Amino acid sequence: MLGDKEKTCPFDITCEFIKDAVSITDLDANRLAETTILYRLACRSDVSPSAMKLIMHEGEKKYVLRGLTWYGMGDAKFEVTENNANLEKLPGYKETEDEFMKTFGRYESEKDFEGAPAEFISYARSRWVRFVKESTE
Repeated sequence: MLGDKEKTCPFDITCEFIKDAVSITDLDANRLAETTILYRLACRSDVSPSAMKLIMHEGEKKYVLRGLTWYGMGDAKFEVTENNANLEKLPGYKETEDEFMKTFGRYESEKDFEGAPAEFISYARSRWVRFVKESTE
């Protein structure tokens, strides 16, 4: 069971599972399936990015990536890759207001994956990059 919410919102509210982003795997070949889902949450009245979460379960264990979607505006190019999606390890990132746009398309950290099989974070990174682009379609 999964529960999440967007608190009171005077604007447009979004709370949606991302189409085609649900998967069932056995990445560590231990005969215990992992389930992975991605979804978006937002309260906005503009084209700002929404919050995005990737949640992977294996049995009772839960692994999560939390961040923002990438919403291309103007001439902005999508430059988020599996190697630079983790804000915690983004070279030169200082968490200042001036650098807020660097958070678009990236997740906060991989701390929830500590102790997990290496295949889990590798898979999570690839799923994040695949589904983080948000469009108006």
